[in-house]
Amino acid sequence: MSEQLITIIFFAICFGQVWALTRSRLTAVIYYICAATLPYFSFWMFVSWDPARVCGSILVLGGWALYRRPEGVPQAGSYRLWIFFGYVVLLTLAGAMFWPVEAMSGRSAAYGSLRPYVQIFNWLVIVGVAWQIAQALCTKGAFKIARRWLIVLGMLHCTVAIYQVVAFETDLPITGIRRVAVDVGLNADDPHLAMTTIGELPLYRATSFAGEPRGLASASMLWITALFTLYVQGRANRRTHMALLLSLLVLVLTLSTSGWGGFFCCLALMLYFASSHRKSRWLGAFVVLLLFLGILMAVDSTGLLPEQISLSSIFENRWTERVDDPLTDMPVKETLKVLSAYPQFVLFGTGAGGMSFYIAENLGGREVILAATVGWVCILGDLGLAGILLMITAMWGGIRNLLFRWAASDDVSRYMAFMGCVFLCQYMISAGSWMLSCAFGFLLASQFRSEAMARGKINISEALQASAGEEQRASSC
Repeated sequence: MSEQLITIIFFAICFGQVWALTRSRLTAVIYYICAATLPYFSFWMFVSWDPARVCGSILVLGGWALYRRPEGVPQAGSYRLWIFFGYVVLLTLAGAMFWPVEAMSGRSAAYGSLRPYVQIFNWLVIVGVAWQIAQALCTKGAFKIARRWLIVLGMLHCTVAIYQVVAFETDLPITGIRRVAVDVGLNADDPHLAMTTIGELPLYRATSFAGEPRGLASASMLWITALFTLYVQGRANRRTHMALLLSLLVLVLTLSTSGWGGFFCCLALMLYFASSHRKSRWLGAFVVLLLFLGILMAVDSTGLLPEQISLSSIFENRWTERVDDPLTDMPVKETLKVLSAYPQFVLFGTGAGGMSFYIAENLGGREVILAATVGWVCILGDLGLAGILLMITAMWGGIRNLLFRWAASDDVSRYMAFMGCVFLCQYMISAGSWMLSCAFGFLLASQFRSEAMARGKINISEALQASAGEEQRASSC
């Protein structure tokens, strides 16, 4: 795919965000989440512009200009969010005075002297998008609509991913991955960057327009968690089972350790969530998981895989490769070295984006920005323990709706809390700003909905009766 065509598609995606804003806030939010999973369509102009950043900016500005705060959103419900953002701004401006900017010799001032302002802008987009998501999901029936579209998004990504794997083996056209800031994705051999070698056999890692394989694996939490909420609600059917099986297959084919780690966190949260509900609601999900594991073991034992590899060798190789890979492991190690040398950074961080300069200084100068690919290490280096505490505090109203059954007023609040917590765990394992926006947004929406019901702005009995009616209709089908 030519760079010119990719740029045209990028602008088409951005214009689509403007169109979505003219429809409704919920439409704009759903469109943003879909567009944010398409970083393949990015372009370079002094800085890397991807759909998540640009569409997020359009959503924040348009949402603020066109729509008012919904009645169900408490007026003071977001003060902890803005306290956290204020901390990011002040810390970044103060920390930038001491950054070793001269260690960077890149081609863009956005990765040098302008970096503090770029990072403040990025965080403004993260927080602003989260606020728009939270407001949109508080409207009546919004969660059900959003969930449907997240599942559709997942099936589209999974279809493209399966095609990419088959196309690589059959020499059909493939898109591969792109890193526009370092000119990756500009020739026919670049799709091979999505490959790994196991037992001297090259394997193509499933990817899509979500960018690199780990990006697809992280994005898969959007539709996998949405599918899980259908199980707990008792509304799962054959299509739900097939969608989950396809999602699990693609997740495995990404060969992404960070994606697998996020899914294990998802399962742990699902088990905790299931402990407070009737087991029959979750039985279908567990049956599908067991079926998928059985299929994997059957494939492994029947010799359908090439002789050089097995499932155990694939998993063992990927974990070992993840630890030894200098491109992914080195920024994490360098961040921890800087934190060890400057203990004050552990408490308060270096400011958003500042750790990259200290890493460059340790390495004797760099042309390309390096940041830890593990979310909690990245945010610890930038914002410190104080920043992480303020971030969790800003989300706490939604987190407690999952942790404590008494804290939530209805099931929808718990569904959103479950999904938001999964997104937060995925961000902590594999950093991605749009995933953090989703985590903030879903958790804030859960908090606002439960608070509105507690204050009588949403009729609790009607909400519970509607939920019971849905379960009764599902059980009668």
